[in-house]
Amino acid sequence: MKKIFLISSILSMSILLFPTTGSAAETPQVSMPISAKSRTSILFPMSEPVTLAPITISETTPSSFTDDSEYTFAVSHEPFDYAAPEGTAHQDTFQNRLSFVVEGEQTLTADGVTLTYWTENDNLVVKIHKSDPDKLESFTLTDLSLQQNPHKKAILQEHHLYVAFSDSVPDDRLEQEMQVLKEDFIVL
Repeated sequence: MKKIFLISSILSMSILLFPTTGSAAETPQVSMPISAKSRTSILFPMSEPVTLAPITISETTPSSFTDDSEYTFAVSHEPFDYAAPEGTAHQDTFQNRLSFVVEGEQTLTADGVTLTYWTENDNLVVKIHKSDPDKLESFTLTDLSLQQNPHKKAILQEHHLYVAFSDSVPDDRLEQEMQVLKEDFIVL
């Protein structure tokens, strides 16, 4: 028994004496054409719309608003998984999202950017009409509210802000195209 302990101790010590090196493969990060900045809103279960903290959407390259002029935003725990079997909980997760609330169609002009925004199918749609393709620009939306989907009670704790570049995506594929724009956007 002592001999086994001695051999295992010697092996352990010799392994510690030789430094090991390793390399981790870097995961390439896909650069989004826009970014979102907002204070995390903390909401409680609610039946009435609740006002959100202002959201600033910024270009990551000067021509982002020109190249992609229409965006659809949604709030969810995770995207709709079309690969999940019909009727499973995971397939229905995106449907548990919160609904954006905007009164009518709003127009905003700020720092050279002109846009309109409205809600459609619980999503926020932003259409940019004018921007400078040679400058990095941004705009801030200050009058947005969220409301819990009354048909879905299972709202999870952390919700992200998702975006799809909707001028190039058919409505029936919109949820498949959603990408995370800001994590932990809403905490319930």
